[in-house]
Amino acid sequence: MAASSTKKMIENAQIIPSKGVHRYTIIWIYGLGGNADGYTEVFIKMQPPNTRIILPRATKRWVTILGRQYYLESWWERDDACVEEGTVIMDKLRELIDDEIKLVKNASNIIIGGFSQGGCLSLTTGLTYSKQQLGGIICCGGIFINEKKLLEKISEYSKTIPILTIHGKKDDIFKWNDVEAGLELLKQKGVGDNMEVLAEDDVEHIISPQGFDLISKNTMEKHMTSGIEDAWQPVPASRSARNTINPIRRIVDRMKITPNPAKEMISLSIGDPTHYGNMLPPVEALEAIIEAVQLPTCHGYAPSFGTLEARRAVAKFWSRSDYILKPEDVILTSGCSHALEMCIDCLADPGDNILLPQPGFSLYTTLCQSLGIETRFYDLLPDEDWKVNITHLESLINDRTRAVLINNPSNPCGAVYPEEHLRKLIEICEKHHLPIIADEIYADMVFSNHKFYFMGILSENVPVLSCGGLSKRFICPGWRVGWIVIHDRHNLFKDTIKPGLADLSSRILGPNSVTQAALTHILFETPDSYYEDILNQLQNNAEYVYRSLLEAPGLQPTMPQGAMYMLIRINPSEFRDIADDKDFFMKLICEESISCLPASVFGIDNFFRIVLSTPMEKTEEACQRIIEFCQRHAKSVS
Repeated sequence: MAASSTKKMIENAQIIPSKGVHRYTIIWIYGLGGNADGYTEVFIKMQPPNTRIILPRATKRWVTILGRQYYLESWWERDDACVEEGTVIMDKLRELIDDEIKLVKNASNIIIGGFSQGGCLSLTTGLTYSKQQLGGIICCGGIFINEKKLLEKISEYSKTIPILTIHGKKDDIFKWNDVEAGLELLKQKGVGDNMEVLAEDDVEHIISPQGFDLISKNTMEKHMTSGIEDAWQPVPASRSARNTINPIRRIVDRMKITPNPAKEMISLSIGDPTHYGNMLPPVEALEAIIEAVQLPTCHGYAPSFGTLEARRAVAKFWSRSDYILKPEDVILTSGCSHALEMCIDCLADPGDNILLPQPGFSLYTTLCQSLGIETRFYDLLPDEDWKVNITHLESLINDRTRAVLINNPSNPCGAVYPEEHLRKLIEICEKHHLPIIADEIYADMVFSNHKFYFMGILSENVPVLSCGGLSKRFICPGWRVGWIVIHDRHNLFKDTIKPGLADLSSRILGPNSVTQAALTHILFETPDSYYEDILNQLQNNAEYVYRSLLEAPGLQPTMPQGAMYMLIRINPSEFRDIADDKDFFMKLICEESISCLPASVFGIDNFFRIVLSTPMEKTEEACQRIIEFCQRHAKSVS
């Protein structure tokens, strides 16, 4: 047979690459009507170390089954053609084995297996491969192709090669009686002691969970380490890595979604305000970065907690006329997310708990879980502008609670809390002697008729770690400079948390030195007109979306007060075929090419979040599509 046919078999195959050095190969042939994709996920889960898995693809064709024709993937066209066409396929499989031996050095490092038609092919190919002894044969729901010429080709290795046969006694395709007759025939050829047979009483033409378990644990893993001393096993990840789960990725990545190719994609889900180019850093900031990068003093390590000049700039920037911060109250970090991580890590040990808002920024959960810290979620009230349910918050406090995290202005809600509400939260924390982690990355990013208050300035007795940064207000999330401002009027953090944060900062040897050098200029030379323009764009978008989506059946938007997000309630009972926020999200992308985020990733069901940083023309187009989508799926009005 021409080598090109084997090449074509490999080119068309689904290949699962080896994890580690490629030392072993599994060739798996699926059955009539199956497909390689259907086995991929199964084999990824059971994939042994250092093993690549090849799933050759059958031709899709019209096949005759019991006198009727079906268009399926099949290795041969008719049952009576299995010998003739199967022989051609087996020749290709033997050449494929030859090619793999060149890579893994020895045939004993190769297993061939399959199900149904594929089981027949794998058993017959393996028993008739005569160049070397394979590592094993797996035949599930199949039978040796009983033909005189093939029987004559059974190799000398057939008596010693490990063989696993799995078959259901209720199989109506390859009946158990015929399988038994075939096994008896093989015994006459000397195949017997080397064959393990699992005959399952109540199993039909499938591979049962017990069968898969036997294939994985007792066959593949055993043979894939045979003959090699000190074979590498998969290197386990740490508990911290295993526990680091991003709720957005967990939900969204599992959804197989294809946008409508006829409509331009509009993303309302990305929290990066630079995405569309209508919002960019101020010119003054760009000039400061260009000047700083040319300074010879900006290319080395800076103190891990930040340079004195940069810390002095942040202290001055976040001071108020009646509350003056000092540089020693500031620790610089690699973005606000790093600031949050340091605060959580410094305040709580594994097994302790921190109270988090729900709905809330999903990173809070990711950070706590990776550190082994229990997350306890207090409710925000959607019908009260997302204020904290203070009674619920207090009910969650126990002797292992170490802090309360408060996000204001908030992501994903767009809430800006009034002074009175913040003081009530401070009172609860003072009553229970709990410090506050204040996520204030959106400080001063509030819409007209609303005012922002720093929690640390309002608090007389409760120590507050306030987290902020450049990323949102200055539209430069990639510059990676954030900060922790320590509000501690009574020195409760002086000998513990303050030096602890400084020590934790040394893990990354400090944030970006170039951005630190430019920080003073960025913070104090950016004109007020820049902020006003950014806030006007956000507020105009918010007002337009709010007005527009009030007209959409099944939706109830809440007007945000700041930040750059809006949460919109979905009423599934008003739709014919939308079950929840995840269903809404998937169908909206598939039909309208509009990407938002289901709020279940933030801990609340039947809302979705949109960002408000898009150009107005994108916002208008997106709202129109959302309204049409809702009208199309709404229940008819009688």
